[in-house]
Amino acid sequence: MLLTFGVASLLGCASSGSGDSHTFEDWVPYAYVSSDPEGNILARGTLSMAPLRSGFRKLTGRWEVRAVGRRDHASFQVGTGSLEGQVSGDRVLIEFHPDTASTDHGFELSGNLTSDGARGKWGYTDEAGVHANQGGFSLSREP
Repeated sequence: MLLTFGVASLLGCASSGSGDSHTFEDWVPYAYVSSDPEGNILARGTLSMAPLRSGFRKLTGRWEVRAVGRRDHASFQVGTGSLEGQVSGDRVLIEFHPDTASTDHGFELSGNLTSDGARGKWGYTDEAGVHANQGGFSLSREP
């Protein structure tokens, strides 16, 4: 819920004229890897969205992720769907299930930009609003 509040707060501060406008033709693929808190890989996949670079911009895109470790720990990050988020300075926030943003559960990435993508933490908040699962993630732009 804390991550959801953070994404909602940052998106709420955006003015309608801020950032770049991108269409799906501009999207680039990023290799996605997530891990549990001990560093064991849980899932791999692809996120397709506008290029990640510092500044301010809203993000939209698609994700496709498969479990490679314990599926019960991979939670909401397995499957396909749309994503929304934003880059603010060198920070990135991405929500995998933006249609659930108005409820108390969801899956989010929060991290810092790197030279070829981003690295940070993921978190899953369950229907009761409890931060149920978390771990690390990396995004690397695919060649």
